[in-house]
Amino acid sequence: MSDGISINVICRLWKLLSLMLNKTPRAQLANKMGYSNNALSMDLYRLKKFGLNIKHSRLTDCYTILYPDYNSIPFRLTKEEFFYVYAIINNIADEGDVESVRQKLELAINADTNPVFDSGPSYGFTKVNARVADLLYHLKDDVTYRRKVVFMYSDDLRIVHPYKLVHTPFSWYMIAFCEDRNAFRKFKLARMSNYKRTKDNYEQQDFDLNDILGDAWYLQHNPKKINAPYPIKILFKGQSGETIQEYNFHKTQKFEICAEGTIVEWELSYLEEFASWLMQWIPNIEIQEPQELKDIINTKINKYKGI
Repeated sequence: MSDGISINVICRLWKLLSLMLNKTPRAQLANKMGYSNNALSMDLYRLKKFGLNIKHSRLTDCYTILYPDYNSIPFRLTKEEFFYVYAIINNIADEGDVESVRQKLELAINADTNPVFDSGPSYGFTKVNARVADLLYHLKDDVTYRRKVVFMYSDDLRIVHPYKLVHTPFSWYMIAFCEDRNAFRKFKLARMSNYKRTKDNYEQQDFDLNDILGDAWYLQHNPKKINAPYPIKILFKGQSGETIQEYNFHKTQKFEICAEGTIVEWELSYLEEFASWLMQWIPNIEIQEPQELKDIINTKINKYKGI
C-alpha cells in the first residue's frame, strides 16, 4: 500500500474512528489511543485523506464524521468492514477503475454506516422509473437533514417525518412518522404524488426499524401473532435444495439436508408475502407446514386457473 498505510495502521485508524463515532472528546483521544498529540494529528490527516468529511465542534469538543454520498449501487457491509475496505481502496496503486469501486463502497448499506438507505428483509434491487428516481434523489436529503415533507397518498394529504428508505425486491418504500396518524407508517414511493419539501425540520424520535418491520418477510407482519408466529417447514427438492442453501432469506431461517433435498424452516407472523415469494419454487417444493400456508398457495393457484 502507498503512503505507509499497512493493515496495522488501518486497524489503528479504525479504533480512532470508532472513538470519534462514540463522541469521545478530542482532549481524550490521544490518551485513549496510547500515543502523542502529534501522532493523533497525523492519523486525523490520514482519515481526511481517505475522503472522510471530519468536522470538529468546539462546543462539544467532539467530531462528526460524514460519509460521502453517491448515487450508486448499494452493498450490505458492517461499519467495520466498510471502513477497512474503504481505507484499502483509497490507498492501493492507481490501477484500474478504483473510483467506481470507491463510490459503491461509499453507499454501504447498513443502519450504522448510512442513515438513509436500507435494503429491507429478503432484499433485492430493481430499476425504477424517472418519477420514483427523482423522489429518491430528494428524499435521501430529507432523511439526512430531518426535513418534513408533504405529499398526496391515496387521495389523502400527508405531512410526514421521513426516517428511512427501504427496498423490497419489487418496490421502494419510505418509513416515516405521519403527523395525521401520529404513528410510524410505510409509504410506497410509486403511490406518492405532489411531493413538496417544507422549510421545517422535525425533532428526531426514538426509531428502530425492527420495531416497525417486526418479523416481516418483506414489509408486512401481524402484530397479534408476533409472539406466536407460524412455524413454516418446506422441503426443497433436488437442485432447488442445493440452491436454497446459498441464501439466508430471513433471520429465523434454519435448514437440514435430507435424502430428498433440503428442509428449510422459518417463523413468520404474516404469510401472504412469503406465499407470493414461495410460488416461484413450485413445483420443486413440498409444504410440510403450516396448513394455513397450503391453503393460501392453493387459493393462488386456483385463482390463476380460474377455478
